[in-house]
Amino acid sequence: MIAESSDLRVWIWNLRTRTLIGPPKSARYDPALIRHASLNLVADRRDRETLSDLAALLGRQRPNGQGGMLPVDEIERARLLDKFSRTHTLHSPSDDASRTCWHLAHAEAAEHAMDWEAAVFHWEHAQSLPSEIQNQKPDISLESRLAYGRRAADAVQQAIQDGRSRWSAILPRPPWATAEMLDLESHYTMSLGEPLATKRSAPAFGGWAGGVRILDGTGFDMRGIVRLGGASPIVISVGRTCKRIHFLHASSREVASRGVREPLGRYQVTYASGETTSVNLMNPEDAPPYDAGWFFESVGREWAGTSPGLRCSLVGSGCSAGGGALRQFPYLTRATWELPVKYQDQSVQSIELRAAAADLALLVFAITVE
Repeated sequence: MIAESSDLRVWIWNLRTRTLIGPPKSARYDPALIRHASLNLVADRRDRETLSDLAALLGRQRPNGQGGMLPVDEIERARLLDKFSRTHTLHSPSDDASRTCWHLAHAEAAEHAMDWEAAVFHWEHAQSLPSEIQNQKPDISLESRLAYGRRAADAVQQAIQDGRSRWSAILPRPPWATAEMLDLESHYTMSLGEPLATKRSAPAFGGWAGGVRILDGTGFDMRGIVRLGGASPIVISVGRTCKRIHFLHASSREVASRGVREPLGRYQVTYASGETTSVNLMNPEDAPPYDAGWFFESVGREWAGTSPGLRCSLVGSGCSAGGGALRQFPYLTRATWELPVKYQDQSVQSIELRAAAADLALLVFAITVE
């Protein structure tokens, strides 16, 4: 989906993953449509209320009556979907194969919305229907998806009982997360649904469902945030040989002005032999701020890090609703550290993560070794 914002920038979205494909780009268009062919579109005869509800269901927002837009939460979208399902023939699969496809698609959508109760409902029905249609992720059985969905639903329900939002739940590790995707759960200091800045009431990553994510070809187990800020370093056990390490991370704030750098932190690898090697991280090149869109507009999608062997790329971005019509567009960077050749046949014992200053946090979302 391609959309234009009021500041004349173009946003290109992947609707399946609900993330931005890249940073926004400047838009140029002909407002008079003089050089554009006129479209002969058939008018939609449905009433205004129905069209408004349909737009809210698909666009996740409604006009606020003052020229702005208000987000439509998942509870309201579920009500609208139920309304259209009962009053229209939008979803009426007539055979087992169609019903299975319908349940599979809705289960995936429910997982992305952190509505795990609904996901369990659809996985149960997809499993019970006799059909030759295969799971959309053939390497993961329907039984495994259903079992995990029930565990995730329990975690979400516990968060709600504790007075927190469903997005604040840290989900259990999926059984299909590979050993290369390091398990950081014991080191999480925040959930994806917590605000990263004290001055903001809405979390930047509040609309991101935890789980295994494939970002620009690299798989990550992303279910929480390790926030490092001047405290003791965090040591993560590895116990395997690897040639490179992928870090999914960001820094917590923008630099004082463009063209300025500040130390952000350090990653250090310790081998079974006791030898160590490390890379120093700088803000903004090595781990750009999660809300600094200007940086990505200037460097593009890939760039070299400040330390030898470090390559960085923009791999994740999205939209989270804030208060009123406010929107946040958080960004995630993958920093790939190519380990020195002389160490690549040695077993990596651990990775140490250390922040450089107390007032500047290094946010680590996931680590994958290769």
